[in-house]
Amino acid sequence: MDLSTVYKNLMLDRYASYASLRADVHQIFQNCYTYNLPNSDVVRMAQQLEDAFDAWERSLEVNKLLTQEQNEQVEGLTAHPSDDHPVDVLD
Repeated sequence: MDLSTVYKNLMLDRYASYASLRADVHQIFQNCYTYNLPNSDVVRMAQQLEDAFDAWERSLEVNKLLTQEQNEQVEGLTAHPSDDHPVDVLD
């Protein structure tokens, strides 16, 4: 697994769920750690990229929760937990 394959799969809408995308991204990091020396530049760069991916992923969860709270505050609008994509509410 590599980044170009993940990108291609994204563009061709081949991921049925976020979990499968996430698994592929983390497989890239695991492959890097398995097949490269621990102190190599490529491993250090992979660690930085993995940290950035994890931070981005955490920010998505925070943004999703904030959006759900905003939706619940709008009169007459009910947030639906089953919806995969919450509705953005403009101020």
